[in-house]
Amino acid sequence: METDRESAERYERERKEEHERHERERMEEREEADRQRMEEREEADRQRMEERERRDRKRKEERERADRERKEERLH
Repeated sequence: METDRESAERYERERKEEHERHERERMEEREEADRQRMEEREEADRQRMEERERRDRKRKEERERADRERKEERLH
């Protein structure tokens, strides 16, 4: 039979284990949320870079087209 002291010790041990388990779960959730935010940030950065590259290519193409048109106008 379990004594009051043993019962109290078991209760405290179980309570401590439950608290530690809960803290580990919270830490894992925070780490997962951090990873998710990092992935989202990296994806947003990649999309911004791709968009910037598209805009740069479009400006270059427009500049080249305008240059060709000016050259053609001078030839006529």
